[in-house]
Amino acid sequence: MFTYRELLDKTLVVLQLTCSEAFERKEQLGPILDDSPARGLLDDNIVEYIDGLLNDDLIVEEYRPLFEQLRDDIESAIVRWQSEGNYSPLSRNPYVNLLGLYAEDYINLDELSYISHSREFDNRVQPGHAEGLFDLITTLYAHLKGQLEDKGDPTILSGRPGTEIGRVGCDLLKEADSGRLGGLGLLWKAYFFLLEEKSFEEVEPLVRLALEGLTEPSTLGDRHDALVLLAGFYKDVDRVTAATYQLEAQEIEHHLGVAD
Repeated sequence: MFTYRELLDKTLVVLQLTCSEAFERKEQLGPILDDSPARGLLDDNIVEYIDGLLNDDLIVEEYRPLFEQLRDDIESAIVRWQSEGNYSPLSRNPYVNLLGLYAEDYINLDELSYISHSREFDNRVQPGHAEGLFDLITTLYAHLKGQLEDKGDPTILSGRPGTEIGRVGCDLLKEADSGRLGGLGLLWKAYFFLLEEKSFEEVEPLVRLALEGLTEPSTLGDRHDALVLLAGFYKDVDRVTAATYQLEAQEIEHHLGVAD
């Protein structure tokens, strides 16, 4: 089961990996927390979780000083982020909370759609919330892919299959943004379909549509991945189409300076 506690545990691993060296050098951890891939999960819940682990002696002695410092620094960072007006943890994200209700089987798709299109919900949404939803989608995908590689069976996320939660999250993302994030929603929905071993006919249109939203310079990496995926789909079906996608992917590689 992919639970909130497991998400917190994964967050601790990320913090340990990204902060250990700076802590040993006695550097400030604030700047690392600012740019942390786990920033969306840094809230009062993670502070309380770390504090509880420390009080119960559940953190190995080697890392105890690091997490004592992290507990205090995360608290300070939260206060600073709030004062700067750029604090948007996943626990306060309307999209994430709505998806959580669906994951726990408290609401169905019709109810989710009704809520997401309501004026009350729209009034709660702020800039950055859609980005937070995307972060959760990619975290869930990484977890499911790891489960698939380790056990051959994607996990169940509470009351519903994890891949289903991911796909519904991608649909929410597409509704939230018609540009870059919408394109990413389509692309990552295709990734979840691939985890479920869906057919070419179901996956290919999503990836092709995703390209329409992946046109900004910041999306070149994702556009490249979509093009490579399409080229792979077509290599044994239509070599001309496959070559067209592959050529654009190679042009992006040269542009980004990652060509062999």
